[in-house]
Amino acid sequence: MKTLSISTATENLSVAVNNGIETLAERNIVDQRNHSVNIIPTIEAVLAQSNLKLTEIEQIAVAAGPGSYTGLRIGITTAKVMGERLGVKLVGVSTLAALAANMTPAGTKAELTVALLDARNDNFFAGAYRLDSASKSSGPAVVLSDAHVALEHLLELVQEMLRQYNFTRVNFVGDFTPEHAAKIKDQLLSTDVELHFGTDQENLVHAGQIGWIAEFSTPVSPAELLPRYLRKTQAEVEWENRTGAKSLKDDSKYVEEV
Repeated sequence: MKTLSISTATENLSVAVNNGIETLAERNIVDQRNHSVNIIPTIEAVLAQSNLKLTEIEQIAVAAGPGSYTGLRIGITTAKVMGERLGVKLVGVSTLAALAANMTPAGTKAELTVALLDARNDNFFAGAYRLDSASKSSGPAVVLSDAHVALEHLLELVQEMLRQYNFTRVNFVGDFTPEHAAKIKDQLLSTDVELHFGTDQENLVHAGQIGWIAEFSTPVSPAELLPRYLRKTQAEVEWENRTGAKSLKDDSKYVEEV
């Protein structure tokens, strides 16, 4: 299936065209302030590079979150408009799953990959995934669902996963500082596992990986394609504090604030 994939969830704008699990073309622009300006020209460039017309696209996949609130809205709105215009399937893909997909297993054994996006104050949007030699035909398998979590608690969960699943290698990929990496090393030092941290390229969300994951995902209608913020927006928090009323969104979709 020919899939146009988009990510505007982070500072890296990424657009790709996939044919099944194969990425035909991908372009990346690291400039978060101009995603709304760059997205259409980048889509046009990737289609041209793939020798495809927009009307030949059969599916549109987009990073649905977590990530920048504004960035997510840009990508999802673009996907909805194009999907309705073309009458094609839409797939929302976890930004964290796309990051995890960058980590190719080093050997034959299954590896635990923890994908991170900085949520400030030692908090992260994080998810943990199992990758092995069979992942190419199925995508990353969820071990820990995406959540908004403090780094200290996340590492406690990682230690529990290591005990439960007997992983011998853990990959950390995404948005974290050298200071965060040092904390991770310190807390996991006592575990008998190999630690690996993503390279600069591996720490970017790549649309080609979104297209790959979309092959194993369930399509939705434009009305069903919604951003997954994983925490309330500042506007919602201020509204509730000011009025005492709950936002119209289902609070069950949010994790507890940390």
